[in-house]
Amino acid sequence: MSDEPRNKDKTFDFPMMPIYGLDLGRELGSLDSRLGRVENDIQKLDAKIDNVDGRVNKCLVAIHRLDERSRNTNFMLGGTLVAVLAGIVLQLFFK
Repeated sequence: MSDEPRNKDKTFDFPMMPIYGLDLGRELGSLDSRLGRVENDIQKLDAKIDNVDGRVNKCLVAIHRLDERSRNTNFMLGGTLVAVLAGIVLQLFFK
């Protein structure tokens, strides 16, 4: 059959078929290290959200101040208009 003599000591080596659960576990690292990385990522995101919340709060305060200023400006313009109209009425009717 074959020209090679069969040796009983020699066995056939099958190619290693990966066992995905074990190989993936080795590739991804231990569960504790993965959880540590996830916790670090969550802490980084929380810090970014706090930073954004701080900026939003500053913007809301600025908008509120601008709203108050515009109200004051409207009252001042209304008062000026009333004063001008009163001056015109006084000049026309009380000469």
